[in-house]
Amino acid sequence: MYYRGNAEETIVCTFTAEGTAVFKGKFFKGIFLPLAIGLICALISAVLLYQYVQDLQVKQLADSRVQIEPAKPKIPVVVSTQGLHPGMPLNLDDLRVRELDETSLPSDIVHPHEAELLVGRTVRADLTQAIRSGKPLQWLHLQPLAAASFASTLPPGSVPLSFSISSLQQHAGLLKPGDTIDLYANMQGNAELILERAVVMATGHITQASQEQSSGVVNTGQSLRPEAYQQITVAVPLADYFKIHQISENQMLLPILRDAKDPVRVEGLAGFSSVEIITPGSHTAVPNFSQYGGY
Repeated sequence: MYYRGNAEETIVCTFTAEGTAVFKGKFFKGIFLPLAIGLICALISAVLLYQYVQDLQVKQLADSRVQIEPAKPKIPVVVSTQGLHPGMPLNLDDLRVRELDETSLPSDIVHPHEAELLVGRTVRADLTQAIRSGKPLQWLHLQPLAAASFASTLPPGSVPLSFSISSLQQHAGLLKPGDTIDLYANMQGNAELILERAVVMATGHITQASQEQSSGVVNTGQSLRPEAYQQITVAVPLADYFKIHQISENQMLLPILRDAKDPVRVEGLAGFSSVEIITPGSHTAVPNFSQYGGY
């Protein structure tokens, strides 16, 4: 709307300029500034979200790699509950069972079923330092047991008798200390039982005590290699020793492996002298069986 006069037109123009300035100020404060702030916040949020997604992917990748790796096997072993000093005797309070990584354990660890064997044993006096608490116990940490004398292992009233034995009579090496045998000799052509239920005390140099050590019953951290033997030692009653010794001087004794729980008693077996071998075109002859242990 126009008004007459220059003054009026000037007023209108002035009003129009002020209105434009007010409009611009309201536009900047009401629309542009919040929009700019929102864009900045959105940009920051996008950057943070991108960084979070990247970190999450890295973590998931690491977790997947950990899951793919096979878990290391663990086995229960006997460990110490406190520091064990050289020369210290052991009791059950010093021992406990703990599962540890099998690949990092030594070969002579003590298994839980062997824990009772440690009670009363002594830590080696020559160790340079104490065994730390929680460390797996090893047989080499222990003072070696004093070897029992061979005589102390004999049954009461018995003495040892050693005699030669052939490879066949060893039953392919299956005859071991602690086994029970019957001893036969050639008496007037028959196999006569001269000693019943004799206990084998040793095969060669291997005794029952040393055999138990090598099998782990009383493990000392040392192993014994099986050896060939040509003699065995049995426990015989003192009253029969000289008679059986004299027989063994004249002929080879024949040991027969028996089950100690078998109640059957066998004696008076037929010997080789009652066996005839018939060869076509020749007369009946009795061969010489002296090579079979005096028969």
